[in-house]
Amino acid sequence: MSKPGQAYKKVGLVFCLGLVPLTLPAHSLAQAQKPAQISIQYKATLGGIYVGSAKMQIALTQQAYNIAASGSLSGVLKSLVGFRVDVKTYGTLANATMIPQRYSTEYGTANSLRSIKINYSANRKAAVSAKPPFFPSRRRIALKPAHLKNTVDPLSALFLPVKKNLDTLSPDNCQRLMPVFDGRMRYNLKISSIVAQKPDRKIRGFDGPVLVCQIKVEPIAGYSPPKPGIKKPPKNNAIEIWLTPMGSTGLLIPVKGRLPTPFGMAEISIRRLYLNGQKVAAL
Repeated sequence: MSKPGQAYKKVGLVFCLGLVPLTLPAHSLAQAQKPAQISIQYKATLGGIYVGSAKMQIALTQQAYNIAASGSLSGVLKSLVGFRVDVKTYGTLANATMIPQRYSTEYGTANSLRSIKINYSANRKAAVSAKPPFFPSRRRIALKPAHLKNTVDPLSALFLPVKKNLDTLSPDNCQRLMPVFDGRMRYNLKISSIVAQKPDRKIRGFDGPVLVCQIKVEPIAGYSPPKPGIKKPPKNNAIEIWLTPMGSTGLLIPVKGRLPTPFGMAEISIRRLYLNGQKVAAL
């Protein structure tokens, strides 16, 4: 990416493919989380046109989590671009917090793939390796050692513990600031509430309750500032996520997401949802 405004576009692209399964808040994970296997399938549209699909597998215990997600373009875009992405993360659960240990992603086309791996030390400092390696740039805001401490990977960042003494759908559960490092760029995810369960916040074929949050990206380091004269991104670049409670797992599961783009509204919505092998939703 060449400027901070593209930070939200990068996150938005992954989001539209369903790979940042924005957001999976966990209800008091360290105490109330029950072991579970969750399988989710998503579809992605751009301006109302189907453009891709994604799937995600989540394994949860009281002490650990393991997540694998993948997505790709479809139809004409698949033949023209052939972009795909695979993401995996593994970590532990402690004090209602997701603590990553290993993260990896591979993205690109068949002729141009990049892989990134991040390992976390005992003091939660990130160590990254990339193939092919990233070339240094004088314009890019340099990463400092402090930027790599106490961060989470892009996938783990989206598992948010429901706050104590709050109802599951309380808008206050959205209020977060997540320090994220994706292997090259350090940014904050600023999460806030929009509305909870309004009549116009409905999903066709889905009648469950929803909590709606929004996410904005705040670049910190590892990015190139815009050149003079470059138009800044629009202010309404927030990602909107719709979440619903998931059985007895103590999780809020994303069922829909929206992101405005220059090409129309990008949306991702759930198609299939399975909990421990049992179908929960098929839209």
